[in-house]
Amino acid sequence: MSSKPLTICLLTSSFPSHPRDHVAAPFLPPFLAALESQGVRTMVYTQERPGLHEPVLDVPMRRFPWGGGEMPIAQLKPYLPSHAWHLARLGWGGTCHIVPWLQAQQVDLCLAAWTIPSGYFAYHAKRVLGIPYCVWALGSDIYKLARYPGLRWVIQRVLRQADGLFADGLDLGERVQTLAGRSCHFLPSVRPLPDDGPADHVPVDSTYTNFLFVGRWEKVKGIDVLIEAMRLLRQTHVAARLYVIGKGSLKHTLEQTIRTHALGETIVLCEDVATATLRGYLAQCDCLVIPSRSDSIPLVFSEGVHAALPMIVSATGDLPALVQRFQLGAVVAPGDVGQLQHALADFVAQRARPAQPQPAFQAAGALFDLQQATAAFIHQAQHIVRQSSTPTRLRVRA
Repeated sequence: MSSKPLTICLLTSSFPSHPRDHVAAPFLPPFLAALESQGVRTMVYTQERPGLHEPVLDVPMRRFPWGGGEMPIAQLKPYLPSHAWHLARLGWGGTCHIVPWLQAQQVDLCLAAWTIPSGYFAYHAKRVLGIPYCVWALGSDIYKLARYPGLRWVIQRVLRQADGLFADGLDLGERVQTLAGRSCHFLPSVRPLPDDGPADHVPVDSTYTNFLFVGRWEKVKGIDVLIEAMRLLRQTHVAARLYVIGKGSLKHTLEQTIRTHALGETIVLCEDVATATLRGYLAQCDCLVIPSRSDSIPLVFSEGVHAALPMIVSATGDLPALVQRFQLGAVVAPGDVGQLQHALADFVAQRARPAQPQPAFQAAGALFDLQQATAAFIHQAQHIVRQSSTPTRLRVRA
């Protein structure tokens, strides 16, 4: 351990395929970069994805074939036969290629980002090669997939056989502990927005109150609720605008709603924006809205905290507790258009974004410090590898 760097393989079903991919777990490359900066050798094991591919990080990567379609894995529904078939093919493809990849790379520890499917790949590799693994629960694997009896059994087995458990939410961690019957550590998902250059100037009119949504355009994220709330708000002749950053399967539905109700000057859709542009919106908008129906601590929460941006969030996961603890904004019931519309109207009436970062935002930001979180994870990882009964490097040569 002291003479050679710790070698960790990240197993994930969602890894950015190019630098402008801000939807496929954009917090993973910064996490790996932070590990590398602290002397850990890293690599990535993930599935093939259609579309553009450009290097995101200079680490070894294996994209295994699985014959899946273009639908993102997060949108697959296990209760539909065709989707279940895709998931089965993904599981088969991942387990077929994981062992030779880990043998070739001389891995000390696997880290599965999401319990399913990546945790199952790590579980399989441990059974065959004896390589210890950790699971990093990230929301949908526990909140969504664990509701299906068959997948719940697999998830519990993966969690109980893991050598370490992590979750990027406090409530999520408690649910993991319930499923696994053992402790789970908090490991936040954080994407620091590089400040090596100026933020882009974005067309935000300061005479309006400007709301911001950043995330996947999917029903679970509540973007449809926010659009409807903005439609009702406009009927009251309030001077407000909404900027919607991201992409997803609801794109055409959102565009049609905007056209039908003539909301083109009220709601602006921004797809695949550059990091500097995102920084511009975070700097120039007045309020961040997180209307999720189900969530733990979404990535944009920490971005909003670091930007000292007041928030309106739905009461799901850890959002209400964090917002109320640090007095960051308002909380509404998930999926409640009326409550959200009233919260938007109340914010417009107050229009009170602090000019400078406030102590509450600074205190909240300390929970999402990437370097500290990475150092804590490395400490746990080193302990796990030391506790392995047989040196990993000998096992993988067997």
